[in-house]
Amino acid sequence: MVKAKHYRLPLLAEIAKFFRPEGGFTLTTDSEAPAGAGIGGSSAMAVAICAALDRFTSAGKSKVDWIHISRDAEGIVIRVPTGTQDHYPPAFAERLRLNCPQAANAAWSCV
Repeated sequence: MVKAKHYRLPLLAEIAKFFRPEGGFTLTTDSEAPAGAGIGGSSAMAVAICAALDRFTSAGKSKVDWIHISRDAEGIVIRVPTGTQDHYPPAFAERLRLNCPQAANAAWSCV
């Protein structure tokens, strides 16, 4: 993969670096989630891209690998360390449930 100062699709470029596809490919994505909405859309997209490139390259990575690859790629793109909480649900096709017993007296709670 050619190294560039700026990629048109930086998240895809960073994830592709992990999988190192040998040939060209076309990847089409679509999302109705507004950018910056804070609902984990970029994390879900990143995990989906990992799954697609894993299959395309026959890399044999695990779902946990996809989580860490997508987290690291997002961190590189936004230049801020990120967590993995938004990556687990799309990797395992489930919703995330947070258990927060200490939130009982708070103005919010986790479910």
